[in-house]
Amino acid sequence: MIKFLLAGVFCLLAAGPAGALEPLKAVEINFWTGRKNILEQYDTRFLSLATTLVQPGQAERMNVPDRRKTLSPSRFSSLEVLAVGLKSPDGLAVHPQSGVVYVSQDDIRISAIHDGVSVTSVDAGTPVYVCAGAGMQVRGDPLLLPEPIAFSPEGDLYVAEDRPDGRLIQFTLDDSGRGIAGQTIWIPGDWSAFSWEGVAVGPNDEILLSGSSAESAISGDAPGLFEGVLLYRDCGRGWWQLDRRALRSFSQVAFSQDGTKAVYACEVTGEINWLDLSGKKMQWGSSSTYAANTAEGICVLGDGRVLVAEAGGTLIMVDPSTDRATVFAEVPGYLETLVWDPRERRILATEDRTGRILSWTESERPSQDEYSLDHALFEPARTPRYVPSICPDFVARLLAIGGLDFNSGELPVSFATFARRVPLVAVDAEMMPIGPADTASKDPIVRLQAAVFHPDSMTLPGFPQSGPLAIVIATTRSGKVIKTSSKEVSAAVADFAVPFVQAAGAMRVTVPFPGLASVSEKGICNIHLMGMGETPDFHLLLNPLEPEASYVVVDDGPNGIQQYQLSGPRGETLARNMVISFSKELSTKAKWLGRDEKFAKNESVVEVVCVSSPNPVY
Repeated sequence: MIKFLLAGVFCLLAAGPAGALEPLKAVEINFWTGRKNILEQYDTRFLSLATTLVQPGQAERMNVPDRRKTLSPSRFSSLEVLAVGLKSPDGLAVHPQSGVVYVSQDDIRISAIHDGVSVTSVDAGTPVYVCAGAGMQVRGDPLLLPEPIAFSPEGDLYVAEDRPDGRLIQFTLDDSGRGIAGQTIWIPGDWSAFSWEGVAVGPNDEILLSGSSAESAISGDAPGLFEGVLLYRDCGRGWWQLDRRALRSFSQVAFSQDGTKAVYACEVTGEINWLDLSGKKMQWGSSSTYAANTAEGICVLGDGRVLVAEAGGTLIMVDPSTDRATVFAEVPGYLETLVWDPRERRILATEDRTGRILSWTESERPSQDEYSLDHALFEPARTPRYVPSICPDFVARLLAIGGLDFNSGELPVSFATFARRVPLVAVDAEMMPIGPADTASKDPIVRLQAAVFHPDSMTLPGFPQSGPLAIVIATTRSGKVIKTSSKEVSAAVADFAVPFVQAAGAMRVTVPFPGLASVSEKGICNIHLMGMGETPDFHLLLNPLEPEASYVVVDDGPNGIQQYQLSGPRGETLARNMVISFSKELSTKAKWLGRDEKFAKNESVVEVVCVSSPNPVY
């Protein structure tokens, strides 16, 4: 797609048709950081709409919890200490039959806590076996770097290793709680670069496994891009990839009481997400009012509220039904893992620096009809697209340059089919300046035509056809034309371990360059285009629900910043001249990976998640 359009781009550089629009100017306004000296310059109509697009984890929130207070809910007792003197405790789990608390420690062992005393249950000497096929079992490597742990309803202990190529191991315990042996759980796919940060087991032996490739990415000679992943094994032993995104590191995970819902957090962005796994298609939601400061632990309480442990010692209570966040407690130290103990109705937490296990007990039982996660806002995991039935004229002219003429009526696919296959954001609009008079441009833009292909892709050095492609033409009131150009840029890779960057080569990109693109749960598009000194920056907000509430903010450096409201060109509706055909980051369907080796069959590929039935729904 990008390849055949490049010729068209450079034709446009030379042509500059009369009446074409000037390139959008992406604004350096950061709606997420709340810089008042910037925000106060803009019309409140734009700001009120822009704030609805804020995605979790991108910066400060409108309703951030008041961190000056400690607001422990009255239903819980004050802090108690269950154990001290542990070796960097991390993972926590409660045995479903005995109620004994188990904890993983840095000296490669999982211990049971009896009256505050740590008793080793599993360590590097506990045998671990690997299936060698045909029912054969062979002795595998000993346990290494155990961190996240969880119990199955039958009392088997699941342990995940926090290291690249980490394993998921299921240990059988004897009547005294001592580990007998472990069995490595095979996960379809190549996960050799991933370290596991979280594991949870549901009421029907469902498994959630979360982690990232960050450690692998920074450990080599040339640090690379890392990504976070969330895996799920359903009750039919089928494995799924639920979420996989760049620049993420998913920490702890947790199931709801009945196993139909799950929550997870990202250490990097601070996003707090919840999933509904009960239907044929996964539903997704997230907190829009709170982003954690390094989210380490997360658990679901008995009333369905979500508790988040920030590494710095703050516990935040999030109510998914209202999306409100309050400070639960401030704890000196470094919090790691949270667990809800349904047997004793208490919150358990590990604190790394002083080696403690902490506890808050619920003194008042909530009513059963108040389960918060059941009333959370869930949206389809794929955000809506907006594609008109007929290809807009501006987009049709661009595609015709590349050999796709939608006006000929001879193409084998419709424009709607094309737009579903090719991620695209496009707009052809007239622009009306709005906002404070003292910021108005002396030569405002009156017409804008912009199309961004593959806006959510990444440009890679050495791959000239990679990355997004923006084609922008704009005209000002005086007739000045601003057009897409090309620019040679250099790329570098940052090393997280040392304070320097490493050159990674040069590449040619189109300018303005798409630096940020996102779509809200309702399908409203937010896209930022960087001029890199060649053109103004501009920021577009396209609202297909209310096209007249679509805006552009143009930052022309020393010439000032101007806000515009968009309307349709040539007396047409703006809806007829707008295309939004890509989804937000969490946009892929749950990806079927296959069954674990004990239940391996020649199954057809499916696109649904099984929770309540023992077999996937086809």
